[in-house]
Amino acid sequence: QNDHVLAFGGRLSFLSNFYKCSFYTDDFLYSSSEQYFQHKRAIQAGRSDLAIKILSTDNPAEQKGLGEETGLRDHAWNSYTAMRDGVHAKFKQNKRLMDYLKSTVGLELREATHDRYWGCGIRLSDNQVLTKRMMGENKLGQILKCLRDSDIGLAPNPNPSGRIPVQEPRQKPPPPVRET
Repeated sequence: QNDHVLAFGGRLSFLSNFYKCSFYTDDFLYSSSEQYFQHKRAIQAGRSDLAIKILSTDNPAEQKGLGEETGLRDHAWNSYTAMRDGVHAKFKQNKRLMDYLKSTVGLELREATHDRYWGCGIRLSDNQVLTKRMMGENKLGQILKCLRDSDIGLAPNPNPSGRIPVQEPRQKPPPPVRET
């Protein structure tokens, strides 16, 4: 962590999907947001056999491996919504974790992993993870930041990617209407 960025990853980080934290939603008790996400992935793929296996283990790495067996890639289904819903349930039902999340206000949250969709594309072991320009989309970091900021009443960032939006050319304003 530095004054601007908090990089996180692994099962010991409360921000990580691998962090063990029980929550109840959609008629199921989940042991982590990773279990929630992979369970939704298996259901979306029509793989009830894998969905059952995912629910039967509390090991996030095993859950991820089972979810990957579906063959369903993140861009091929509504994975962002599933991740957002799981992360929201995790923090909304665990006040201590929500308080920790709120304590990160003002920091950019980066999931430090090689994953270029959910993470920043830079591993936690890379000394430059806090200073290097992100190579990934950091979707998990964005979800956490939006949850944190909305819970403390900050307006959401209309441009969470950080990319400079292309502006439409300005049109001349219409001439003033003169009353006669």
